[in-house]
Amino acid sequence: MTYNKTDTPRLRQYLPDAFKTLLPGIAVLCLLLAAHYKITLDQESDLILQKAQATTELTHQMMDTRLREMTSDAHILADHVSSVGLESPLARDLTGYFLRFASHKPAYAQLRYIDASGREVVRINNVGGLVAVPPGRLQNKSGRYYFQQGMTLNSGEVYISPFDLNVEQGRVEENNPTLRVAAAVRQGNKVRGIVVLNLNGAELFEQVWGNAAIAADAIALLSSNGFSLIRPQAETNRVTFSNTNPLAEKSPDLWQKINQTPLGQILFKNSFFSFSSLDVDQAIGNNQWKIFTILNEGALRQVNMQFAYTNLPLYGLIALMIIGISILHARHQYRHQQVQEHNAYERSFRHLLEEIELAAVSLDRDGRIRFCNDHFLALTGYQRSEVDGQNWLQMFIPKQYQLGDSKQINETFSGQRVAAPYQGNILTREQASLTLAWTCTLQQNSDGFVEQISLVGEDITARLEAEQEIRLLTQAVEQSANTVMMTNTQGGITYVNPAFCNLTGYRPEEVLGRNPSFLKSGYTSDDQYLELWQLLRKGEIWQGEFHNRKKSGELFWESVVISPVRDSQGKTLAYIAVKQDVTEEKRLQVELEQETKERVRNEQLAAVGRMANMVAHDLRNPLSSIKVGLQMTSRKPDLDSGSRELCQISLDQIRHMEGILEDMLTYARPDELRQEWLSINKLLEQVVMGQLRLIQDRNVFIDQDFDNNLPRIYADPVKLRQAIQNLVVNAIQAAEANESQIARVALKTRLLFSDQGHKLEIAISNNGSTIDPCICDKVFEPFFTTKAKGTGLGLAIVQRIIQQHTGQVRLEPMAESGTRAVVLLPAEIIAEVVKEEMQA
Repeated sequence: MTYNKTDTPRLRQYLPDAFKTLLPGIAVLCLLLAAHYKITLDQESDLILQKAQATTELTHQMMDTRLREMTSDAHILADHVSSVGLESPLARDLTGYFLRFASHKPAYAQLRYIDASGREVVRINNVGGLVAVPPGRLQNKSGRYYFQQGMTLNSGEVYISPFDLNVEQGRVEENNPTLRVAAAVRQGNKVRGIVVLNLNGAELFEQVWGNAAIAADAIALLSSNGFSLIRPQAETNRVTFSNTNPLAEKSPDLWQKINQTPLGQILFKNSFFSFSSLDVDQAIGNNQWKIFTILNEGALRQVNMQFAYTNLPLYGLIALMIIGISILHARHQYRHQQVQEHNAYERSFRHLLEEIELAAVSLDRDGRIRFCNDHFLALTGYQRSEVDGQNWLQMFIPKQYQLGDSKQINETFSGQRVAAPYQGNILTREQASLTLAWTCTLQQNSDGFVEQISLVGEDITARLEAEQEIRLLTQAVEQSANTVMMTNTQGGITYVNPAFCNLTGYRPEEVLGRNPSFLKSGYTSDDQYLELWQLLRKGEIWQGEFHNRKKSGELFWESVVISPVRDSQGKTLAYIAVKQDVTEEKRLQVELEQETKERVRNEQLAAVGRMANMVAHDLRNPLSSIKVGLQMTSRKPDLDSGSRELCQISLDQIRHMEGILEDMLTYARPDELRQEWLSINKLLEQVVMGQLRLIQDRNVFIDQDFDNNLPRIYADPVKLRQAIQNLVVNAIQAAEANESQIARVALKTRLLFSDQGHKLEIAISNNGSTIDPCICDKVFEPFFTTKAKGTGLGLAIVQRIIQQHTGQVRLEPMAESGTRAVVLLPAEIIAEVVKEEMQA
């Protein structure tokens, strides 16, 4: 039988076998692509929603602060107008008072007082300069909606208008969006007019655009009577006003979801909506607002495009590799099948070589081919007539291997080399290189002379290529930046890649066979692990986040996708987890939240500062005059004792008011620290000595438990003493005595060691009433107080001073009775030791 070139396998013959390998490979690749896309889309969507939420919260805080400030200012002006008296000569000074007030409020475009007839009495314009409008240009506003609403206000209420365009002399000002707040001026129970504040909406909108944490498509302000749509990216018509709710008209389902929830985030038709609600107390009109940030489908489209540009070329290359491997494997399978069929036919003709499913070639001493089986011809693509008698080296061995193979053949014939298996390359008719594993057999005559060498070889080209592909895939996993872990069905770890070792600090031999639960930090709930195993046992994919612990004890976050690995019958063989370290993303999220809180707190401090400056300016001089007058009166020799006692009580109250003003200024304008090295124990002893009189008056026992080995700290002694003295005085005043105990205050210092470094702890406790846990944080808010007499700034100032020293302060209830104040300060031990060595 001859085996000619027409028997060579064609593509159409082994294509069905190729699909058997190709389809599972493409399916796995599509699964990986879908998982990769899902993880990337979820991460990018979460980041976009976080930025949109930050923008919404900033806008909410800005609107809340501005509306409450306008409400307060409207009440102040209304009370002033009412106290001056509309019929007295002092009413002529209203214009001057309004001018002074407007000089501190640049955000107000207009300040007006309108009498009960609707006639403007005072109007201050603050656009392009502070100007009082002359009486001849004052207008009648009786027909305006805000005047009619303001005249119906109850005591303590204000009216808030929607955003609209200002109307001046009957002309609509297109570029002057305005928000108005009105308060009624009362004399007794009768409304004698209203005070109206016009907010410069353009300035407010510019602040909204400037503070946005993301390039939003729109920021909407929606009230019950109006809709304002701010488009930061538009070059013209950046602000749109409407008397209706376009969102409710176009998307009623979306509006129902937003309107029923105070705050949240919604992905609706590929658009992101982040929203919050704002309610203004003691107000009518537009006292309820919905504030939301809108990002259209372009945000998701950009994420999809970025993912496609970054990853599709790589996945396309992998797909081509899978196709090539499938074709090569199918071709090898087909050839193997053809060899089996050919050998089955040839067994009846040959008793030795024809039963071997391998290539067989016999060479004489000159290196010429004396025999080759059909399998060899099939591999090379030649016909028998073209091969018989030809030189083996010149016809089949690549040039770079001819010299070595020639030497090997000669040494084998001469007996210098023992015939042994080896791998060699041969060329096909198409000059393609094949790798065969040869076994060499010597054929001798009766005299023992070696006449021929028979080579029996197996084509291992496809196997080597497949092994190379496996090595490449293994290297891809080994060199992947993502953590890869594989476990058996009982949860024992069977494989981890180097990225896992680099991230966790564990060596492979330390984790193989162990359950991944040894990485648990305790911050991931048991319910999450229960859900994970329920999904995996169902054969489904689980994805989520773990808060794990490294070998060093350091905590880290991982985004995880865990998939079951199944055989062809669908039986789960193992589980594979692909994890990505997202610790940095979590840290950035926390930093963003902290920056947002700090920005809001600074805005609140600025408001307190402006109020403190105004109050101090308007009250200090009158208080000083009253104080001097009372002092002079109390010194008159003919003053009776009752009047003298009344003067003394009045002086005490004035001193109390001066203390309030001083606390407000101290909180609003903190001085810079003047730090030096000091001993905290000595500072506490000085505080106690300074309060001996108060301690004796209240009969309080002071218990001191100081650690004598504390390092000195670098701090401002004056400010730190002021903060600690405030806490000590509060503890002395709160200490209580009863039948079983005396009034007691305990002072304790110690050094703490934590992951954040060394901390110096100061604990000040008393045995008085236990603080309500619900107000432990609220007591540090400005103007919050539980005392009948006080400003509510004492603990706020304490917290400010401790935070200036990068420390922490908290109040906590004690187990049985009493309250404890704990102060944590950083202990600069190394710096102190270096300083002492330099001094020595």
